[in-house]
Parts: sequence; C-alpha cells; structure tokens
Amino acid sequence: MPIFGIILREPSPHVKNRVAEYSEYYELSPTFFVVSHKDVADGVSARVGITGDNRVPEASGVVFQLHSDYAGHTLKTLWDWLDRHESDF
Repeated sequence: MPIFGIILREPSPHVKNRVAEYSEYYELSPTFFVVSHKDVADGVSARVGITGDNRVPEASGVVFQLHSDYAGHTLKTLWDWLDRHESDF
C-alpha cells in the first residue's frame, strides 16, 4: 500500500481524529503523520479533512505520497514504522 505524509500548518484535533481512523498510521508530531492506505493523495486529503466536502474548517495542510527515498534525524519509532512498511514503497 502507498505511504502518505500528512503535514498540517497548525495542529487540528479534528484532523488527528480522522487520521486515527486509518488502521496503519504514525504520529510524529501534532502536525505530521504518516499513513499506509490503498488510496491516492487527493483521497487521503479529503478523508482527513484537509480538502473536500467534509473539510475541517480550520484545517490547512498538504498530503504527499512518499517513496523509498527519505532522510533525516528524528525519533527511532518513525524509522521503525517506515521499516515495517518498506514493502509498501
């Protein structure tokens, strides 16, 4: 399944609740999540409330589909989550 990064400008408890409806997600911070789901970026954006008819009014952010290249320095738990989903890339 594809992996998507969800980046919010500001934290949104409503968007966070919608992200938590995904069976496979990881929260790095109140403004950054990754999810694994058979969808496209536009579908994920609408499902979490960034765009679409059921948009969360205060939500502002973007959704990117991630591929096998990523880098950085952060919590080991994010790297572990990405490792478990390596076959999704």
